[in-house]
Amino acid sequence: MSQKQITQYKIGGKFLIILALLLIGQFADRLVGLAVGEVRWSGSEWPVLFDLIYVLFIVAPVVLVFLKQIQGHLKELEKKEAFMENIFENMYEGVSVVDKQGNLTKKNQIISDYIDLDYKHYIPFKEWTSYVTYLDPQSEVSIEPEQLPLIRALRGEKVQDQQLYVMSKNGVTKYLSVNAKCLRDDKDNIVGAVSVARDITKQKQIEQALAETNRKYEIIANNMSDLIAMIDKRGQITYASPSHETVLGYPQEMFETKEALNFVHPDDLDVMQHLYDEILFTGKMKEAEYRVKHKNQGWVWIEVLGSPISQSDHQQSTIIPDEILLISREITERKKLEEQLKQMAYYDELTDLPNRKLLDMHLKKAMARTNRTGESLASMFIDLDGFKEVNDKLGHNSGDELLKIVAARFVSCLREEDFVSRYGGDEFVVILENVADEGAKEAADRIIEHLSKPISLKDEEVVVSPSIGISHYPDDSEEMEELLSKADQAMYYAKSKGKNTYQFYHDDLPKVQSITNNPIVKVINQFKK
Repeated sequence: MSQKQITQYKIGGKFLIILALLLIGQFADRLVGLAVGEVRWSGSEWPVLFDLIYVLFIVAPVVLVFLKQIQGHLKELEKKEAFMENIFENMYEGVSVVDKQGNLTKKNQIISDYIDLDYKHYIPFKEWTSYVTYLDPQSEVSIEPEQLPLIRALRGEKVQDQQLYVMSKNGVTKYLSVNAKCLRDDKDNIVGAVSVARDITKQKQIEQALAETNRKYEIIANNMSDLIAMIDKRGQITYASPSHETVLGYPQEMFETKEALNFVHPDDLDVMQHLYDEILFTGKMKEAEYRVKHKNQGWVWIEVLGSPISQSDHQQSTIIPDEILLISREITERKKLEEQLKQMAYYDELTDLPNRKLLDMHLKKAMARTNRTGESLASMFIDLDGFKEVNDKLGHNSGDELLKIVAARFVSCLREEDFVSRYGGDEFVVILENVADEGAKEAADRIIEHLSKPISLKDEEVVVSPSIGISHYPDDSEEMEELLSKADQAMYYAKSKGKNTYQFYHDDLPKVQSITNNPIVKVINQFKK
């Protein structure tokens, strides 16, 4: 039998029952009278016939239509109830309803999955509250049944996002976020409560993992000696690690929200600005060394590695990064050691003037610069006349002191851009860039004037005088060794003329027998290098 036939059968049965009741009600008095003999059927009872026709043809159809309408409404209600039940059961969140005594009267399957509780249409208060242990996620303290969201709602409270950690007897555990509200009748009396629970277990696990990661990073940041900083595209520091206070003496808060370049040595501003620009526009890591202010130690050297940080997943260099990560470490001691090694490798230990190795490096670069500018370069080879006598008479210590004083006088009488080097023994070399003959003459005159002044050593006044030979690049030679050799040749010619003078090299310059041509002296000079 089809559903339609069943429905028609139900309507027909109800109609016949109602019709029978109508007939009985309409003719009950007559039927009783006939039964007891008080009324006799005469065969011409028109009122009875009329009543029968009225019931069968007027009342009965109205009742039938009414029954069909009721049946249609009931069927529609059943559809709506089934639809709502389907929605209720298929919601992504768990819904629970309790009566005013706290008994669970309705819940969807999601709640059963959350707490692993067998589905029942009615679960007493004590049963559903005792089957699951409810804990506060923060304190992990058990929550009493009276403080559960549904029960709080029965007291008229509006519960929003109360978090619960639930553990069922079967071992199922969940983190839930619950909203609950009371239900009222038309007289505003509380008749129950409804709650909506959302599973936040994955969210909590992510939060816990993130918190653990942050805890580890915080331990690392608080105990590391490296400096970690983040700066945005405007150059402001958005984060500075606690190690800033340990390394630089200033509190961590002093750096955050400040301009990063505010802490950089003025001479290193271009270095750091170039570093930031390169990272922002190339999207690649860059390294640099710069100085930063220390609270108690002045300027200290920092080695930094800068990396681009982008909020998006795109890593193309065409996308300007949102921030720059700076990982730095203090290298002041290393820089001091480097300077000491550099001093030992490139500077004369006695006079602190550049040695022959640094002279070679400087002269090569100076010659290259001269080629680009087209200007002239002068090299001076200088020998101190009278130094050997002072050294023999007053001793080596006095000779060393004399050389220190002479070195200081060289520095004081030359331009800042001029280069002076101790070539060996009492010989010095001066390199003058962008000077013609007149400029070289003026420099030679200043050297002779300053170096010829008396010097006090051991309560005695001694005098040394320079003999200076001058050659020009590239006019006299384009080779470095030959250029110095020709200046040396001119120096010996000046010495032969009476010392305390200077001489320019030229091709017609007479050759003067130099002690430096002695093979033994050449070997000694090699050791001086």
